Order: sequence, then structure tokens, then C-alpha cells
Amino acid sequence: MIVSSVGEGSAAERAGLKRGDVITSFNGQAVRDMNALRNRVADAGPGSTADVAIVRDGAEKHVSVKLDEHNPDHAARDGRSDGDQGSSDKAALGISVTSDKKGLVVQDVDPDGRAADAGIRAGDVIQEVNRQPVKTVDELRAAVRKSTDKPTLLLISREGVGDVFVTVKPSHNG
Repeated sequence: MIVSSVGEGSAAERAGLKRGDVITSFNGQAVRDMNALRNRVADAGPGSTADVAIVRDGAEKHVSVKLDEHNPDHAARDGRSDGDQGSSDKAALGISVTSDKKGLVVQDVDPDGRAADAGIRAGDVIQEVNRQPVKTVDELRAAVRKSTDKPTLLLISREGVGDVFVTVKPSHNG
């Protein structure tokens, strides 16, 4: 799971975790997504110290994290907002994005979503949907909604690779 942000004054910040670190395990248990991490942290409990394995700049490293009491201001952020589509929305790709100067940057990918199946990763920048440029979250949603019953072609920009076309399979729920 890629760390998208570290709260100021949080246990993660005190342990030295940085944005872009990839958390691979928590107390020896694999972590594949935000839910798994939340569950591991809840099991460990406040005040305990956890061994967290991360990958930073291609090297594995272990950090020791002393867990705080839950504070919503310091909670790990998974990039979703209340305005994002729920899993019941047939147009949902299973990603959260943010718009910045680079474009529509993928913040988080639901490992069970259509985008994950297509190989979309956090950090990818979505440029086009079905050969139509998209610059806002609303444009992305509208373009994806139009193609819920057929594959969706995304043009993404990936650091170290460049521009790549990715095909997202149609939604099969509901």
C-alpha cells in the first residue's frame, strides 16, 4: 500500500514514514490495502509499538511505530472524499483521483476494482477517456459513465514509462 500522505504530528510522521513509501507488512502480517492496514492497527491497539516493513527508493526498511489513540485529524488518508462514487455506481472504476497541475492524478486504487484489474496504479495521471481529454473529476466521471457496458480506453501518463493506453473492462455489477 502506497502512503499518499502523512499527518503532521502523527505516529507515522514520528516513525519517519514519508509520502511515497510502500507499506508491505505490519507486525509481520502482509498489508495490501488501506482496510488491511486499519485492521492491523486496530488489532495492535493504542500505545503498542509495531514493526512496519516499507519499501523506499527500491530498498526494504523496517521502522518502529508507537501507535496513538485514534485521532481523525491524524488518521491515514485514503484519498477518498464523500463526493466519490460508491461501489454500487456502475461507472465507478475503483480509484480516487485529485486534480492538480499535472492533471488527474490517481491517489488510491481499490484492489478489487476495475482499475486495479487493468493495472492502474497510484501516481498514474489520467489524460484521456475513450480518446477524449479529461481535465476534471467531473469530466472523468461523465466519460466513464458513457461507456459502462463496453471497455473503457484510458490514456495515462506513468512516471518512468511515459504515455500508456490501458483498457478497463466493463462493469458487471447490478
